[in-house]
Amino acid sequence: MHPIVRKLEIDVMQSTELNEAMDIAHKYGLPAIVVHPDIAVEASLARARKQARCAILTPIDWPKGERNGMAKMQNMSVSALSTDGFEILLSAHDKEDNIVREAVELVQFIRNHLPEAVEIRLVLGTINRDRETIGRMCEAMSRIPSPNYIRTDHNLRVQQVKANASAHADIVSFIRERTTKPLKLSGNFNTAKSLACCKVDRYAVSLKQAQAIIQELKQPEKEKLLRKLLDQLEPKQDNESGE
Repeated sequence: MHPIVRKLEIDVMQSTELNEAMDIAHKYGLPAIVVHPDIAVEASLARARKQARCAILTPIDWPKGERNGMAKMQNMSVSALSTDGFEILLSAHDKEDNIVREAVELVQFIRNHLPEAVEIRLVLGTINRDRETIGRMCEAMSRIPSPNYIRTDHNLRVQQVKANASAHADIVSFIRERTTKPLKLSGNFNTAKSLACCKVDRYAVSLKQAQAIIQELKQPEKEKLLRKLLDQLEPKQDNESGE
């Protein structure tokens, strides 16, 4: 199986998908799954049953990112706060200082009250927010204490015009001009070929998307095609980054 599979992370918002998601995570070495806060306990039990080693993360203030600052943490259950980390959707502030203030406040709260190993990931909301807002968020990253990853968006399936190979390559280039934080890309990864839009650190997928990608990569010709596409991509991205 192509090693890119180990960059997939499954979003699980329904308990009925947990067992299958954990099966895949265990069998193929997925690094994490993101679960709805209400099923955090079930996710931990499923991981133990399957003897999976993936991290369990939970989203904060999805899908709109409308709460500001510590209000994002309100009503979080003890079980949700006991997961291995969080993907926090930032608010669309009109000033960089306000973005930094909100993120630092959240990071400091998590670092002060939860175990040191907890992952903190920040979600930008790239699909429905304008570039000026995303640019402010990216510029702010140099002033925010060490998020483990930046995730582009919480949406997994959107209009093709908003998340296709060209759109992904464009937003990744835009973000990487402003920050070098590890990047997780989201949106319409329905096939193995779609992963070859650009090289990133993680890909967000649904259970069905993960199943479809893995099924394709069991076919030697599909895996060979993906390897070829990724090999073609590497020199282009190296040249763009000046390496």
